[in-house]
Amino acid sequence: MVNGSTSLRSRTRVAERRRGFSFRRQTRSLAPLAILWSLGLIVLALARVQNATPLQTLFLDPAHLTGAPWYTGALSNLGILVWTAAVVFAIAGAWVARRIGRASAARFLAFGALATLVLVLDDVFALHAGPLKHAIGGSKNAAQILVVLPVMAWLVVFYGDIQRTRSVLLFAALGSLAGSVVVDVGLGLHGDSRLLIEDGLKLLGILAWAQYFAITSRDIAASAIASVLQVNNGGAPPQMIQEVPSQVA
Repeated sequence: MVNGSTSLRSRTRVAERRRGFSFRRQTRSLAPLAILWSLGLIVLALARVQNATPLQTLFLDPAHLTGAPWYTGALSNLGILVWTAAVVFAIAGAWVARRIGRASAARFLAFGALATLVLVLDDVFALHAGPLKHAIGGSKNAAQILVVLPVMAWLVVFYGDIQRTRSVLLFAALGSLAGSVVVDVGLGLHGDSRLLIEDGLKLLGILAWAQYFAITSRDIAASAIASVLQVNNGGAPPQMIQEVPSQVA
């Protein structure tokens, strides 16, 4: 079995195609870097000239400013990191899908990344409890609806694409996140019990959400690799074909 597996990998191994980049070609990468640095310098300049908020408040960690323990908000920060990973997974999957000509899958993942980005921004800046809430007249529930509206639109518009993925992961995420919102709206819970259930369900939902986009993007990438191997070598590895759902968008 081991020898057979080794021979299979040797028959399907793709030759190393990476080469070093010339200095002239590498300098082209400086153009997007210049754009990013310019935007960064603009942000830094605005932070310097404004007088409404001390620079320490903008730059330093809240735990440092308040003298709280270094692990303050650790689970919240973990959730934000996982949200961000989900955005990256979706963007990467959309790029792969676009490169292999799967326009529907590319749009599905790209809009999923945008909808997730809204959730990330809300988690980082508490939009539903702060700026957005005040902008619409002080209704927290209405602000929460606006935050999840892009996700709801994504679910409706791309429902067909979702059915071609491992949607049980997505529904697990949605169920956990919805449960967190229900607890937040009010179930008569108070204190640590409410905090643990509300934020615990939210963290579990975030983990499932990120896993959904990671696996969906992986399935699309694996399908693309299998297609290339099939064309170049007259057949993709059997184990790869078995792992990739035939209905992947």
